[in-house]
Amino acid sequence: MHVHHDEDEVFNVLSGRVEFTLADGPVVAEAGTSAHLPKGTPHASRVVGDGPARMLTLLAPGRLEGLFRELATFPPGPERLVATCAPYGIEHLRPQD
Repeated sequence: MHVHHDEDEVFNVLSGRVEFTLADGPVVAEAGTSAHLPKGTPHASRVVGDGPARMLTLLAPGRLEGLFRELATFPPGPERLVATCAPYGIEHLRPQD
């Protein structure tokens, strides 16, 4: 799970099924579903089902282009992912015990 401290996010599921994990638990979204996550909302997502999924994600304000460029240059491990995202105001949360 992670938190964007500066951006609101809108996820539009174009195809497939995506599970969003939120504070209240998981929610499965199918094609045609949109989800709005205001900044400060802890969340995670993963593809579920038999096939791939496609999403259109909108971020406001749009200032994460540099982050996506950095992430595209390497297959990040957990520590590197956390370190790369932190300067962009994205905090990764540890699983609760």
